[in-house]
Amino acid sequence: MREKKYGTTIVFVVDSSGSMGAERRMSATKGAILSLLLDAYQKRDRIAMVAFKGNDACVVLPPTDSIDLGKKSLETLPTGGKTPLSAGLQAALKLIKQEKRKGSKNNSLMIIISDGRANVSCGGGNAFNEALSICDEIRSVGIQSIVIDTESGFIKLGKMRELANKLDGKYFPMEQLQADQISGIINELV
Repeated sequence: MREKKYGTTIVFVVDSSGSMGAERRMSATKGAILSLLLDAYQKRDRIAMVAFKGNDACVVLPPTDSIDLGKKSLETLPTGGKTPLSAGLQAALKLIKQEKRKGSKNNSLMIIISDGRANVSCGGGNAFNEALSICDEIRSVGIQSIVIDTESGFIKLGKMRELANKLDGKYFPMEQLQADQISGIINELV
């Protein structure tokens, strides 16, 4: 009897705030997502994307293996505004839990792409500490994570490394990665 193979639900949690507006950062992010969509059907993987900016987060790409749907979502991804990191994490966690409730047997991988400069809280407290507390729940339900740090410039706060540690996830600085490397790292995990 053949063992049934399950894919992975890969949820990109993308910071589309003003600090992420730099063309190179968004270009690398979009390239990685498109590369993964090309492989998704063969591997039974499903790709989703949650974007956060302003005061909120939303699912801009529901779980899919459709390359066309993925491209359309990426083309219309707006940037600008504040950084509600905790809202992005919460929306991605909710999306993964919904997939599990629907009966998905896929593994779950969350890929968080941000500079970590959270400045909007959902509950009124410290925005970054709120994000860290959501990491506890993400880790406790068995979601693997990769954290890609887009922080650039002379002064770096290292917030995304702290987030990766809290998630027991893998950490990579974006400035050392290209789109094909991001998809390679993901393929090693799934």
